[in-house]
Amino acid sequence: MIDNYDYVSLIFRPAHVHPLEHLRPILRIRSTRARVDGKDCVTPCIVDKSSGSQVDVKIPQSVAVVDGVRYDFDSWQPVTAGAASVTLTFTSAAQTYTARYKASFKLTAIADPADGATFAIRPDSPDGYYLTGTQVSLAVTPKTGYKFRQWDGDLYGTTPSGSLTMDSPKVVAARLD
Repeated sequence: MIDNYDYVSLIFRPAHVHPLEHLRPILRIRSTRARVDGKDCVTPCIVDKSSGSQVDVKIPQSVAVVDGVRYDFDSWQPVTAGAASVTLTFTSAAQTYTARYKASFKLTAIADPADGATFAIRPDSPDGYYLTGTQVSLAVTPKTGYKFRQWDGDLYGTTPSGSLTMDSPKVVAARLD
């Protein structure tokens, strides 16, 4: 099972703190790369700056996990900035910032035969991915010469519309006569 959240933590400590005091792994998403002031930040990522200094941090907006699953950037903790790129200011105390990611899943809708129908899917998604827990409604409209028979895959029934909750990658097939 995929957790709803995964994260990247960055440890910032003032220059006067002993270098080994806050060592720990910081990247929990494989192959995710953080960039601090334009440079790759490798595990463990500890940045030494004087109090009042600022640092620019950039992380990926999305991270592919497996086919049909990705993590999408959600928020920074403890700050409330909503962008995957953020400027952070050092204080006199050690700080930990966490970039939170939320799982998204791909919805694939197919018609059989392939050119026999069109789909209306709500809410819209530019790439077919939906945040975990999103309720998605589908309706199929057969093209001239075809008649809807049934749904197969992750949606069942003989009504040409239905809905499902995105809690894993989903495939729905509209079977047509």
